[in-house]
Amino acid sequence: MSETTQAPVETPQINSSRLLMAMGSVGFIAGILIVFTFQFTLPIIKANEKAYLDQSIFEVVPNTAYKKVFTPDKNGVLTPIAEDSEEPYKIFACYDKEHKLTGVVVEASGQGFQDVIRLIYGYDPQKQAVIGMKVLQSTETPGLGDKIITDAKFLSNFAHLDVSLDESGERLKAPITLIKGP
Repeated sequence: MSETTQAPVETPQINSSRLLMAMGSVGFIAGILIVFTFQFTLPIIKANEKAYLDQSIFEVVPNTAYKKVFTPDKNGVLTPIAEDSEEPYKIFACYDKEHKLTGVVVEASGQGFQDVIRLIYGYDPQKQAVIGMKVLQSTETPGLGDKIITDAKFLSNFAHLDVSLDESGERLKAPITLIKGP
């Protein structure tokens, strides 16, 4: 038998600086695209959030024709603010066509299993009752943690939740029982 030997094959040298520049360029372009997309879509997202909040306010307090926005100052006094204000705590006073107060909407948030749940409550000062609730933002697991949105029995608790005060005006007449868990 004859023995054949193969000549060693030379592998081309990889220029690491070219590889580094190519990867850096791709990363830079991807970063620019992410920033551009964020900046481009941010006003659209904000407009959609505002439209959803407006629609939700009119759902939570029926018969509302328009609203005014307030925020409490450091002394607890409500002061009017612009609707697009970045104040962290807003209270929406809702009025009918005759300019009579139909209700008040308050934003609230709380920790869910996944993330913070943002919602609004509607309050009727004539009835001294919570008259509605709507979830604005939730990232809970569909089918498990989203019952706050989908469970009709749970939502019916907010159709007329009595929160009237006692004669002293400092405590609720009937306590509200809070529950956690399934």
